[in-house]
Amino acid sequence: MAAQRGIAARQSLLFLGSFVFGHSVQRAIHELGHAIATWIAGGEVYGIALHPFLPGRCHHSATAHPGLTTWGGVLLPMIVGLMLVVLLWRRRRPAFAPLFAIGVFA
Repeated sequence: MAAQRGIAARQSLLFLGSFVFGHSVQRAIHELGHAIATWIAGGEVYGIALHPFLPGRCHHSATAHPGLTTWGGVLLPMIVGLMLVVLLWRRRRPAFAPLFAIGVFA
């Protein structure tokens, strides 16, 4: 009985750690999308602030197009996630593809 609780605890920690890692990577890609869109719009990026408990922030010049900059944070994670889905599908690992699809559109 104690061995089963130990296995369950390790699996729970693995799940929680995977979620935290995945969420952190997604937030970094999201803010990177804002930065790339700002550069495309002709603005200047001063920095990206990531914090584990607060929303991230892309510090950029006011000359960037606000619509393009806003949508950059949405589009880049979707593109990266869809590329991972296609890569997994082509590598004959379609069982993992729905996990990335859910993560992309969540």
